[in-house]
Amino acid sequence: MPQSDTKKPRRTPRQQRSQETVEVILQATAQVLAEHGYAKSSTNRIAKRAGVSVGSLYQYFPNKDALFQALIERHVSAQNDAFSALFSISLGSPPPVLITQAVRALVASHQVQPELHLLLISQLGGLEQAAELLTLDTRAIQALEAYFRVQSKSLRPMENPRLVAEVIVFAVEAVVHRSLMERPDKLDDPAVERELIRLVEGYLLPGTAPAVQGVEPPETP
Repeated sequence: MPQSDTKKPRRTPRQQRSQETVEVILQATAQVLAEHGYAKSSTNRIAKRAGVSVGSLYQYFPNKDALFQALIERHVSAQNDAFSALFSISLGSPPPVLITQAVRALVASHQVQPELHLLLISQLGGLEQAAELLTLDTRAIQALEAYFRVQSKSLRPMENPRLVAEVIVFAVEAVVHRSLMERPDKLDDPAVERELIRLVEGYLLPGTAPAVQGVEPPETP
Protein backbone atom coordinates (compact mmCIF):
# COMPACT_ATOMS: atom_id res chain seq x y z
CA MET A 1 0.00 0.00 0.00
CA PRO A 2 1.55 3.37 -0.98
CA GLN A 3 2.27 5.63 1.94
CA SER A 4 2.84 9.36 2.11
CA ASP A 5 5.98 10.48 3.89
CA THR A 6 3.88 11.67 6.83
CA LYS A 7 2.81 8.08 7.54
CA LYS A 8 6.30 6.57 7.40
CA PRO A 9 8.60 6.19 10.41
CA ARG A 10 11.36 8.80 10.43
CA ARG A 11 14.08 6.23 10.97
CA THR A 12 14.43 2.54 11.67
CA PRO A 13 15.92 1.70 15.07
CA ARG A 14 19.02 -0.48 14.78
CA GLN A 15 20.52 -0.49 18.26
CA GLN A 16 18.85 -2.58 20.95
CA ARG A 17 18.11 0.45 23.12
CA SER A 18 16.40 2.23 20.22
CA GLN A 19 14.40 -0.89 19.39
CA GLU A 20 13.25 -1.15 22.99
CA THR A 21 12.20 2.51 22.94
CA VAL A 22 10.13 2.00 19.80
CA GLU A 23 8.55 -1.11 21.32
CA VAL A 24 7.51 0.84 24.42
CA ILE A 25 6.13 3.66 22.25
CA LEU A 26 4.03 1.26 20.16
CA GLN A 27 2.69 -0.47 23.27
CA ALA A 28 1.73 2.94 24.62
CA THR A 29 0.06 3.77 21.29
CA ALA A 30 -2.21 0.74 21.60
CA GLN A 31 -3.04 1.58 25.21
CA VAL A 32 -3.91 5.20 24.43
CA LEU A 33 -5.98 4.13 21.42
CA ALA A 34 -7.95 1.71 23.60
CA GLU A 35 -8.60 4.34 26.29
CA HIS A 36 -9.23 7.46 24.21
CA GLY A 37 -10.08 6.36 20.67
CA TYR A 38 -8.46 7.58 17.49
CA ALA A 39 -9.71 11.18 17.54
CA LYS A 40 -8.50 11.90 21.09
CA SER A 41 -5.20 10.04 20.81
CA SER A 42 -2.23 12.37 20.50
CA THR A 43 1.54 12.17 20.39
CA ASN A 44 1.64 13.99 23.74
CA ARG A 45 -0.56 11.39 25.41
CA ILE A 46 1.35 8.54 23.82
CA ALA A 47 4.73 9.94 24.82
CA LYS A 48 3.55 10.47 28.39
CA ARG A 49 2.21 6.91 28.60
CA ALA A 50 5.49 5.56 27.17
CA GLY A 51 7.55 7.59 29.63
CA VAL A 52 9.54 9.35 26.91
CA SER A 53 9.70 12.93 25.75
CA VAL A 54 7.71 14.05 22.73
CA GLY A 55 11.04 14.89 21.12
CA SER A 56 12.20 11.31 21.55
CA LEU A 57 8.97 10.05 19.99
CA TYR A 58 9.42 12.40 17.02
CA GLN A 59 12.84 10.92 16.36
CA TYR A 60 11.04 7.83 15.11
CA PHE A 61 7.49 8.90 14.18
CA PRO A 62 6.50 12.27 12.66
CA ASN A 63 2.86 12.16 13.87
CA LYS A 64 0.19 9.91 15.33
CA ASP A 65 -0.80 8.50 11.94
CA ALA A 66 2.73 7.17 11.51
CA LEU A 67 2.42 5.53 14.92
CA PHE A 68 -0.85 3.83 14.02
CA GLN A 69 0.54 2.79 10.64
CA ALA A 70 3.51 1.13 12.33
CA LEU A 71 1.19 -0.58 14.81
CA ILE A 72 -0.98 -1.94 12.00
CA GLU A 73 1.95 -3.11 9.88
CA ARG A 74 3.56 -4.92 12.79
CA HIS A 75 0.29 -6.66 13.66
CA VAL A 76 -0.44 -7.66 10.06
CA SER A 77 3.08 -9.04 9.69
CA ALA A 78 2.60 -11.21 12.78
CA GLN A 79 -0.78 -12.41 11.45
CA ASN A 80 0.72 -13.30 8.09
CA ASP A 81 3.51 -15.24 9.77
CA ALA A 82 0.98 -17.29 11.73
CA PHE A 83 -1.12 -17.87 8.61
CA SER A 84 1.90 -18.93 6.52
CA ALA A 85 3.07 -21.38 9.15
CA LEU A 86 -0.11 -23.43 8.68
CA PHE A 87 -1.23 -22.69 5.13
CA SER A 88 0.98 -23.72 2.25
CA ILE A 89 -1.46 -24.40 -0.55
CA SER A 90 -0.96 -27.39 -2.82
CA LEU A 91 -3.31 -27.43 -5.80
CA GLY A 92 -3.28 -31.22 -5.66
CA SER A 93 -4.35 -31.53 -2.02
CA PRO A 94 -7.66 -33.38 -1.40
CA PRO A 95 -10.45 -30.90 -0.54
CA PRO A 96 -10.89 -32.08 3.10
CA VAL A 97 -7.16 -31.53 3.72
CA LEU A 98 -7.21 -28.08 2.14
CA ILE A 99 -10.34 -27.05 4.05
CA THR A 100 -8.86 -28.07 7.39
CA GLN A 101 -5.61 -26.32 6.58
CA ALA A 102 -7.32 -23.09 5.51
CA VAL A 103 -9.66 -22.90 8.52
CA ARG A 104 -6.85 -23.72 10.94
CA ALA A 105 -4.62 -21.03 9.41
CA LEU A 106 -7.35 -18.36 9.52
CA VAL A 107 -8.16 -19.14 13.14
CA ALA A 108 -4.47 -19.16 14.14
CA SER A 109 -3.84 -15.82 12.47
CA HIS A 110 -6.52 -14.26 14.67
CA GLN A 111 -5.04 -15.75 17.83
CA VAL A 112 -2.11 -13.37 17.39
CA GLN A 113 -2.77 -10.40 19.72
CA PRO A 114 -6.56 -10.85 19.51
CA GLU A 115 -7.38 -7.85 21.69
CA LEU A 116 -5.18 -5.63 19.52
CA HIS A 117 -6.80 -6.97 16.36
CA LEU A 118 -10.29 -6.06 17.55
CA LEU A 119 -9.04 -2.67 18.68
CA LEU A 120 -7.50 -1.89 15.29
CA ILE A 121 -10.62 -3.02 13.44
CA SER A 122 -12.98 -1.02 15.65
CA GLN A 123 -10.94 2.16 15.97
CA LEU A 124 -9.02 2.36 12.71
CA GLY A 125 -11.07 0.21 10.32
CA GLY A 126 -12.44 3.21 8.42
CA LEU A 127 -9.11 4.94 7.93
CA GLU A 128 -6.99 4.77 4.79
CA GLN A 129 -3.98 3.29 6.53
CA ALA A 130 -6.07 0.40 7.87
CA ALA A 131 -6.26 -1.12 4.37
CA GLU A 132 -3.29 -3.20 5.50
CA LEU A 133 -5.69 -5.14 7.73
CA LEU A 134 -7.33 -6.63 4.63
CA THR A 135 -4.18 -8.08 3.09
CA LEU A 136 -4.60 -11.42 4.84
CA ASP A 137 -8.19 -11.72 3.56
CA THR A 138 -7.06 -10.96 0.02
CA ARG A 139 -4.26 -13.49 0.18
CA ALA A 140 -6.54 -16.25 1.47
CA ILE A 141 -9.25 -15.48 -1.10
CA GLN A 142 -6.80 -15.57 -4.00
CA ALA A 143 -5.33 -18.88 -2.86
CA LEU A 144 -8.73 -20.51 -2.41
CA GLU A 145 -10.00 -19.26 -5.76
CA ALA A 146 -6.97 -20.77 -7.52
CA TYR A 147 -7.55 -24.08 -5.74
CA PHE A 148 -11.27 -24.14 -6.59
CA ARG A 149 -10.53 -23.68 -10.29
CA VAL A 150 -8.08 -26.59 -10.33
CA GLN A 151 -10.20 -28.89 -8.15
CA SER A 152 -13.59 -28.05 -9.69
CA LYS A 153 -14.48 -31.71 -10.30
CA SER A 154 -14.03 -32.55 -6.61
CA LEU A 155 -16.20 -29.70 -5.35
CA ARG A 156 -19.79 -28.62 -5.77
CA PRO A 157 -20.51 -26.73 -9.02
CA MET A 158 -19.45 -23.08 -8.86
CA GLU A 159 -20.47 -20.30 -11.22
CA ASN A 160 -18.12 -17.86 -9.53
CA PRO A 161 -15.15 -19.41 -7.65
CA ARG A 162 -13.96 -15.98 -6.53
CA LEU A 163 -17.28 -15.26 -4.84
CA VAL A 164 -17.29 -18.68 -3.16
CA ALA A 165 -13.78 -17.99 -1.79
CA GLU A 166 -14.92 -14.61 -0.47
CA VAL A 167 -17.97 -16.11 1.24
CA ILE A 168 -15.82 -18.72 2.99
CA VAL A 169 -13.19 -16.26 4.22
CA PHE A 170 -15.75 -13.68 5.35
CA ALA A 171 -17.93 -16.31 7.04
CA VAL A 172 -15.00 -17.79 8.96
CA GLU A 173 -13.79 -14.33 9.96
CA ALA A 174 -17.28 -13.32 11.13
CA VAL A 175 -17.38 -16.30 13.51
CA VAL A 176 -13.81 -15.64 14.62
CA HIS A 177 -14.40 -11.95 15.29
CA ARG A 178 -17.63 -12.60 17.21
CA SER A 179 -15.85 -15.26 19.28
CA LEU A 180 -13.09 -12.79 20.11
CA MET A 181 -15.64 -10.16 21.12
CA GLU A 182 -17.30 -12.57 23.52
CA ARG A 183 -14.06 -13.87 25.01
CA PRO A 184 -10.51 -13.43 23.64
CA ASP A 185 -9.51 -16.99 24.58
CA LYS A 186 -12.57 -18.62 22.99
CA LEU A 187 -10.58 -19.55 19.90
CA ASP A 188 -8.41 -21.81 22.05
CA ASP A 189 -11.38 -24.21 22.21
CA PRO A 190 -10.84 -26.91 19.51
CA ALA A 191 -14.62 -27.13 19.10
CA VAL A 192 -14.65 -23.75 17.34
CA GLU A 193 -12.24 -24.99 14.71
CA ARG A 194 -14.13 -28.27 14.27
CA GLU A 195 -17.45 -26.52 13.70
CA LEU A 196 -15.92 -24.10 11.20
CA ILE A 197 -14.44 -27.03 9.26
CA ARG A 198 -17.89 -28.68 9.19
CA LEU A 199 -19.42 -25.42 8.02
CA VAL A 200 -16.99 -25.08 5.10
CA GLU A 201 -17.17 -28.76 4.17
CA GLY A 202 -20.95 -28.56 4.03
CA TYR A 203 -20.69 -25.55 1.71
CA LEU A 204 -18.01 -26.94 -0.61
CA LEU A 205 -18.25 -30.70 -0.77
CA PRO A 206 -21.03 -32.31 -2.82
CA GLY A 207 -23.43 -34.45 -0.80
CA THR A 208 -22.00 -33.31 2.54
CA ALA A 209 -24.36 -32.50 5.40
CA PRO A 210 -22.25 -32.07 8.52
CA ALA A 211 -23.71 -33.26 11.82
CA VAL A 212 -24.70 -30.59 14.32
CA GLN A 213 -23.38 -31.28 17.83
CA GLY A 214 -23.14 -35.01 17.14
CA VAL A 215 -26.68 -35.44 15.77
CA GLU A 216 -26.69 -37.63 12.68
CA PRO A 217 -28.85 -36.54 9.72
CA PRO A 218 -32.02 -38.62 9.13
CA GLU A 219 -31.75 -41.54 6.73
CA THR A 220 -33.07 -40.99 3.26
CA PRO A 221 -36.06 -43.28 2.52
